[in-house]
Amino acid sequence: NALLSTCVRAREFSSARRLLNRMEAEGVGHNATTYEHRVALHMMSGEPQGAFVVYRECKDAELAPPQGMYHALINHHLRRKPRPNAAAAAELLEEMKADHTRVNMNLQRNVADAVAAVAEDREFVFGNRRGPQEGARGPASNLARA
Repeated sequence: NALLSTCVRAREFSSARRLLNRMEAEGVGHNATTYEHRVALHMMSGEPQGAFVVYRECKDAELAPPQGMYHALINHHLRRKPRPNAAAAAELLEEMKADHTRVNMNLQRNVADAVAAVAEDREFVFGNRRGPQEGARGPASNLARA
């Protein structure tokens, strides 16, 4: 997994695939981290459907997917254009909670914002935490007091 992680971080997709093939040939099993790296490889290679197949393989192996895997898959649904797949993102978030995987508040807010945007038929901007009256340092009223 350390070598695989290095390949992913360096975006050495061919090296990572060769390593995975070698692991398979030598009978080296996958743990949750191996599956997470495989998901990252698919996402970085522009193959999101492959990432979702790997996610299912991880679940079928009765392993709890790591937090990073969930983040990558949920964020993919939220970034989908022209509209986010908010329902799929919410479903994954619920699976994440059911697996007792730590859910950070930003991810939870992003999913809730996407679900609301779809329900209200309005645009969803991924990661937008500022309302119309807020600037880079918070609400405009706070800036006036500074």
